[in-house]
Amino acid sequence: MPNVGNGGKLARAVGKEEYLRSEARLMGDQVFAQNSTKRERRTIVPTFAYSAEETKKILANCKAKGVTIAHAMFALCNIAWSRRASSTVAPCMIYSALNLRPNMLPTSDTDASSSYFHLAVGYFNIVLPCLLPSTLATDDLFWYRARMTKAQTTKAVKTPFLISRSRETNNVRRGRAIKWAKVDDKAAAAAGKLPLAKTSENAFSVTQKLGPESSPAVSERDQEKPQEPAWKPAPQRALMGMSMLGNLDGMYSHKTFPTLQLQSLTTGSRQRSGGLLLFAYTFAGKLWMSLGYDVNGFAPGEIEGFWKEVGDLAGEVLL
Repeated sequence: MPNVGNGGKLARAVGKEEYLRSEARLMGDQVFAQNSTKRERRTIVPTFAYSAEETKKILANCKAKGVTIAHAMFALCNIAWSRRASSTVAPCMIYSALNLRPNMLPTSDTDASSSYFHLAVGYFNIVLPCLLPSTLATDDLFWYRARMTKAQTTKAVKTPFLISRSRETNNVRRGRAIKWAKVDDKAAAAAGKLPLAKTSENAFSVTQKLGPESSPAVSERDQEKPQEPAWKPAPQRALMGMSMLGNLDGMYSHKTFPTLQLQSLTTGSRQRSGGLLLFAYTFAGKLWMSLGYDVNGFAPGEIEGFWKEVGDLAGEVLL
């Protein structure tokens, strides 16, 4: 990715401060009930598939309201959850991925150290209220929150701080990944699947490869114990993650294989125990919504009831 501003220290400092402030503004305290009993992860992917005729109607309705199906998905999950939530006072936060390819610099063919593979993905959050006003029809509320999602998405994509936010997010997620890698390696070593000495060396070598230039320097001031804030920070817990894959018919060339009829595809994600991620996309002219989650990670009936509510609400407001 390009440097922040002119690449100077001031530009990086401003970018980091803006990132911290944008993160501090996030609010969310709606979460699914977890399973009280620790069990082995088992991921299932229940899916709603709509016919080509239904898909055309859904897309036409979204276009008429000035939103996309991606915006509608956030509103759909928000209201479906609100109908089942024990309290609707706290807002609902949902995270999603952001395409960074338009902001990437071209890779030089002569750079032997470069990779052919790039995960050009950033992240952003959508925060929506959970209140269900009795004086507002469900249909009107749904499209209003879809437009709220559109406004927040546009703001996240078009912010002049997109590069700095993405770089700071990378630093945070990199540190988190190293931390969890050490935890996983220690667990594997305890189970006899990996020598502990090798685990330590790997963790050390990964940290060393980051180097002082790619890791943010920690000053003496940063090492000081932070003062307790005068106010209690707002909770920042996300309900779920969503991945809007778009129209996959442009990726799968159906006409290239005339003797084969591609009917469906199976989504999948690398999840930890208790993970949950919703995929939405069009394929073979149909709209698909797939919910991949750890069936053993949540309270019995928690996700099943939510998913049924999503399907019922979709039929109520989209068709």
